[in-house]
Amino acid sequence: MQKNTKTIGFFNFAEKIFMPLFLPENYPLTAFFKNKMAENRILLNSDSFHNNTIKLAIVNIMPEAEKYEELLLKQLLDLPQYIEIEFIKLKTHLYKSSDILHLNTFYHTFEDSIKHRIPDGLIITGAPVELLDFNTISYYDELIEIMNYANLNIKSTMGICWGGIFVGHFLGIKNQIFRHKISGVFPAEYSLENVWLKAENTFFNCPQSRYAGLNENQLSNAEEKGLVNILCKSAEAGSFIFETTDHKFVAHLGHPEYEADRIMFEFLRDQAKGLNIFPKYFDVNNPENNWKNHSIDFFENWIKLIGN
Repeated sequence: MQKNTKTIGFFNFAEKIFMPLFLPENYPLTAFFKNKMAENRILLNSDSFHNNTIKLAIVNIMPEAEKYEELLLKQLLDLPQYIEIEFIKLKTHLYKSSDILHLNTFYHTFEDSIKHRIPDGLIITGAPVELLDFNTISYYDELIEIMNYANLNIKSTMGICWGGIFVGHFLGIKNQIFRHKISGVFPAEYSLENVWLKAENTFFNCPQSRYAGLNENQLSNAEEKGLVNILCKSAEAGSFIFETTDHKFVAHLGHPEYEADRIMFEFLRDQAKGLNIFPKYFDVNNPENNWKNHSIDFFENWIKLIGN
């Protein structure tokens, strides 16, 4: 456990206590995570977790799953909470671009995970399938089974990007495919006061990378019926954060876990494919992260919600 002092934007982390992440034993660490391990911020023994540890299961369906893990883990390192991480693979997903040996070694199926201990929180990542009909996605039925279980047994489930669109679909809110990809870092504003998602500054920036969203009229109607709370609004990116009123499901259609180099990676990838997509409000010649405040705020407050 380490004490540290730093200031990021309006966040004051003076004397903040950082709790370690518990990762699977023998989990491969990059140089960045080896440094965090030396600071006692990472422990490679999930069997020795603290009594107040939150078990967080991550259903990772992003391409090159093993590389995407680092983006999420970095967001959880600065939180004042013991967190045990368990990676979940879907039985009905082929994971063509991922390291199969890594998946077989460090991932479990959802059924095997809950036999060990029911997670307190669940994350469903994005996936490059937003242009497909839900019923044509190979792992659709498996995800529906997981969502039904989560609704009855898990305190809160968060969907990121397409995972958030899937949360909306699960709640009966139709998706909407865009004519052009939303790509870049878009300004937004929190739309509710005194909710769990607390922030001193209601204005923030957030990366977006998607070809679809949710039907705004249906989302607004669901809010009027008391089924969901819309937590933010953006003139260009839409209402991309919402939750059910019981906090069981939280959807973030953006990518708060992204770093500047991830946006550059996707930009260069799209260019290599011949796609004329340039990220808005993001300077590819001088890539900078101006959404860190929002990322810290969002993940920390969601973890606090689970822990309460």
